[in-house]
Amino acid sequence: MVVLKIYSKYLKVDYKTTFFSKGTFFVFFTRTLCIILPFIFAYNSGGFWLKRDFFYEQPNVRFKGEYLFYATTTNKSQPIVCSNNPFYNKFIGDMDVCTDIKVREVDYNLDGKVDKLDVFLDVNLSYNSKITSFTFILPLDYDIKTVCPFKMESAIIFQHFLPIYVTKFSVNANLNVFQNNPLHCQRGRRKLHLYEKQMLENINKYIPIDNIIDEYSNRNISTYLTNIYTTFKTTKTNKFTLNLKAKYMEHKITYYPKFWHIIKSAWIQYLAIYIVITWFFGKLEKYIFDNKLVLYYETPLKKKL
Repeated sequence: MVVLKIYSKYLKVDYKTTFFSKGTFFVFFTRTLCIILPFIFAYNSGGFWLKRDFFYEQPNVRFKGEYLFYATTTNKSQPIVCSNNPFYNKFIGDMDVCTDIKVREVDYNLDGKVDKLDVFLDVNLSYNSKITSFTFILPLDYDIKTVCPFKMESAIIFQHFLPIYVTKFSVNANLNVFQNNPLHCQRGRRKLHLYEKQMLENINKYIPIDNIIDEYSNRNISTYLTNIYTTFKTTKTNKFTLNLKAKYMEHKITYYPKFWHIIKSAWIQYLAIYIVITWFFGKLEKYIFDNKLVLYYETPLKKKL
């Protein structure tokens, strides 16, 4: 005849002793260590209190419709300055020899976010004039919408030195983000507004390109071009053509986490170590009481009806 085990239960036994006994002191000491040791181990392992966190998101980037092109030529007295900003138009006069600018924003996956910016700029050159270096500035609207929402005026700033006579210059690059310090996010889902002042305003006749770049480089967070590849051609023409293609990829944004975010991260580390230490001291207590190494008496619990 086959015998099956269909039900089992355990008899619970209370171990009792006096308040100032060795058994009481031992149990109090081990339970205290179960609480304190996980904190000590987690804290000394590093990263217990989460001081910064990050997330990845593709920003919503839009071209603002303004540009600034500044170039030096072999004729030192006649630099080239092109812009459609009204502040520049008052001063640049004959220095603006750019004939055409074409801008195309492409959304490949139709998710409402631009994936690529394609810009063409044509510059007329005087006879025997050559561009030796140039700076190209394109202000952008930069928008992040998820974990730490913020919006700012950013820019594509590209500078290059041309050692030879070039008539067609192409740039392929990715737009990336740079941070000096993490962002302080607003409470809830409120959006943080940064650097709302327009880059190409308050311009005087001296065309302070250096001031614009210096101010932009001092920002806590800014965009720049990475993974840059350039190609060029030399043809018999008095026109310089610049083609800039910038792809918008996912960006890593660093921010200061809030209180409950910090506690959540610390609690997971604490609990993981607490379980191991509690298991160890549980085995130690069982060994002590099973071998009667401290004075106590047992009282089996009455069976509940």
